[in-house]
Amino acid sequence: MIWNDIKKNKLMSFTIVMFMTVVACMFALTIQLSVYLLGSVQNLMSAAQTPDFLQMHAGELHLQELQDFAEQQKDVEHFQVSRFLNLYNGDVYLNGQSLIDNTQDNGLSTQNEKFDFLFDMNQQKPVVAKGQIYVPVCYMQQYELKTGMQMRIGAHTFEIAGFIRDAQMNSMMASSKRFLVCEEDYEAMKALGTEEYLIEFLLREQADTQAFATMYADAGLDANGPTITAPLIRMMNALSDGVMVMIFLAVSVAMLLIAILCIRFSVLTKLEKDKREIATLKALGISQKDVNHLYFTKFLLFALMGLLIGLAAAFLLQGLFVKEMQELYGSYQANGMVVALSVAGAAFVLGVMLWSVWKTLKRTARLSVVEAMNGRGEAYKLSVRKQYVMIGLIIVACVSMALIPTNMASTFGAPEFATYMGIGDGEIRIDVNQTDHILEKTEQIRELLSTDTRIEEYAVLQTQNFKKLSPEGEWTNLTVEQGDHTIFPVRYSSGNAPKEVDEIALSYLNASEMGIDIGDTLTLFDHEKEVTYRVCGIYSDITNGGKSAKIAQNDTRNADEELMWSVIYVSPKSDVDMQSLISEYQMLLEEKALDASIIDVQSYIRATYGPTIVQIQRIARLVTIVAVLVIVVVLSLFVRLVIEKERYKISLHKALGFTTGELKLRYYRNYLICSVTAVVLGIILGNLVGEAGAGMFLHSLGANGFEFIMNPLDVFVKIPFIVMLSAGVAVTVGLAELKTMKAYECCLRREA
Repeated sequence: MIWNDIKKNKLMSFTIVMFMTVVACMFALTIQLSVYLLGSVQNLMSAAQTPDFLQMHAGELHLQELQDFAEQQKDVEHFQVSRFLNLYNGDVYLNGQSLIDNTQDNGLSTQNEKFDFLFDMNQQKPVVAKGQIYVPVCYMQQYELKTGMQMRIGAHTFEIAGFIRDAQMNSMMASSKRFLVCEEDYEAMKALGTEEYLIEFLLREQADTQAFATMYADAGLDANGPTITAPLIRMMNALSDGVMVMIFLAVSVAMLLIAILCIRFSVLTKLEKDKREIATLKALGISQKDVNHLYFTKFLLFALMGLLIGLAAAFLLQGLFVKEMQELYGSYQANGMVVALSVAGAAFVLGVMLWSVWKTLKRTARLSVVEAMNGRGEAYKLSVRKQYVMIGLIIVACVSMALIPTNMASTFGAPEFATYMGIGDGEIRIDVNQTDHILEKTEQIRELLSTDTRIEEYAVLQTQNFKKLSPEGEWTNLTVEQGDHTIFPVRYSSGNAPKEVDEIALSYLNASEMGIDIGDTLTLFDHEKEVTYRVCGIYSDITNGGKSAKIAQNDTRNADEELMWSVIYVSPKSDVDMQSLISEYQMLLEEKALDASIIDVQSYIRATYGPTIVQIQRIARLVTIVAVLVIVVVLSLFVRLVIEKERYKISLHKALGFTTGELKLRYYRNYLICSVTAVVLGIILGNLVGEAGAGMFLHSLGANGFEFIMNPLDVFVKIPFIVMLSAGVAVTVGLAELKTMKAYECCLRREA
């Protein structure tokens, strides 16, 4: 009986199985990607033995003091100092392309002895011969590199022997990249770069990293550079693909809600068509519970099919989305736990859908046997107006579902997104951070800009390490950017940029960690004396681990040996060709040996978030296709449901002389009003809900007060047009059944 019913209603059966399959697939895929991402990152970090505490340092190294400190700390399992030879990007060529516009600090390293190992693509520590070099894996696709190609650094040529996975610097959100060479080549290349040091500690299990960082700061050891901890490294590694997983989760929830509504209406359509048969079964003495079980068994079979097909599809599609993860972090074997979690997740959401089916089936209890057998009565009480509302809700959900990844992609790719990264809204960025005499070279660049009539305005910002006094009375490091922050301001969630010498602005994560708000005071150790600053602003920053600070220009500490780096933001006049200006300055900086990199801010964002943006755009296209399919299939079924409920009225209108075309026009008008209203509501809801969800995710990374940066063409033209076109096709398909309805039907039955 069940099989005969399925064959008789192929389209409806297919639709229900399709929805169950898609929902099961998306939830299983979300679980698999989450486990794969976290597992592969953790595997690489464990195998490479990533340091728990890392202090970058530029300048003279006091190795003996560091060794004495390490020996005195019971929580230190291993200690080492890793050398990093900072190169001028203009001297580095990959596949014939200069890295002059590359935003990373690129440098040479040798393999470490104790921990923080660099692995090849086989997850082995490579043995590097003289004349060979191993390139960071993130550059493999970016510069179309292959093993055996040549890489040039200044006048020196190396053979690319392979690619390395660097658990510490894999992510493009990490500001540095290590190239692996042998010890002999490293020593030979010293004249081409500036040597920095990675002071690394591997702590024992259960050790308190934050407490250790405090002890290191209190000891007054070498600390001219950023401080990095293992949780921060893990976060940077997982961030880009974590955005993809977050979008998958949001879309999966939306699909679940859509599927529940669609399956519910499919059940109602079936009950309406079968009300005579249901009444007959009741008249024969079959109980309502048995009738419900008969129908529910069919949906249970559909759920089982959806579960099996969805899980199979999820495991097949997984490879499309984990390819980049595999390159960056290595393969992660799906163990029994992954399979169990995928099955449990898919089974749970299908269980929710089956619960909705059971609740719907119980509506047949109100069906009168006599009325149903005479063609009257209803299997459910749902007016046509309410059905239009439900159709509108489906369209609202589809529009919202398509808008979330679309808006995320446009936000990450917009120039204004720089303000969430803790950097100003200038158009051009010049970095001076891979050289000696940073202050002197920064001043030379300032002089060039000040005499260039093509420059509208510029701002020089210099970063140094200060020590801050925590609420617990302990001194810890704080990365502080000095300069005029009013020219190219970042996005402040509260307050404003520092203008006076006693004002300081804090990144959101710093302010939260210290429990500080606008108007509170913060004490810094400034040039051998304690200075109290008033907090004037709190801003978003999802770079540098989200922990930074800004003060107005302070000339007391601008000693060259204390500078970590300088950044100059530039805004050219409106009639100036920005790319030509950048090219000219690239050559000028190289001629004057200023060892600075220059890039437009838009390219800087693409370099940092490029892979993330590509992934989000791929998901946006996929979700839009799914939304179109949902609208076409579901809306056509719903139209048929409405027509079935109004069969008597339609027949009566035909008997009164109305043509099929005139009746279609009435329905088109109704669905046009419904669709337009739903699209408008979908745009509003998609922006509000999507913005809130993305804001919660970025909030944890340091971006407070997040707002979508929308592409108006996508939001108000492209997606609405696609949705309206899909709705038009669906309505046309659904209204095709009007032709089969005859004028005499109204004489054979009374209105239900």
